[in-house]
Amino acid sequence: MKYVCLMSLVALLSGCGGSGPSDAPERYDVQGKVTFARNPIPQGTIQFVPSKGNKGPAGSASIVNGEFNTADGGTGIIGGSHEIIFNGFDGNAKPDEELPLGEPLFYEHRMNYDFPETNDGDSPLSLEFEVPESAKEEPKKRRVPQV
Repeated sequence: MKYVCLMSLVALLSGCGGSGPSDAPERYDVQGKVTFARNPIPQGTIQFVPSKGNKGPAGSASIVNGEFNTADGGTGIIGGSHEIIFNGFDGNAKPDEELPLGEPLFYEHRMNYDFPETNDGDSPLSLEFEVPESAKEEPKKRRVPQV
């Protein structure tokens, strides 16, 4: 009986993990700089969410001293239209207040960006973003700017 159970388990597991071609879109890495009020953002996050009918997985990266790189512990992006979401903090961690990255510098900021379908180079696509000072103001159904 143990042999039958073991063989059943092996047969079940051998179908997992997919050895055929992947249907997932190809990702590539992006890196760059992010400033707020013309100063590098000390700590934060940047997310790349497919938008405008672009289907696929989102990408992300941490912002440290105004720089990000999806290849450094983040997740690469797919090409096409994306909504980019920025969160920035002062970098003075306050774990007792549940602020591991510090106080927020601005409200979550969003913008649209059209990425090339592929990155033909060996290195990540390099970009620079400026979060406007108006992001300090409480959002009132702000329009998402297109770049």
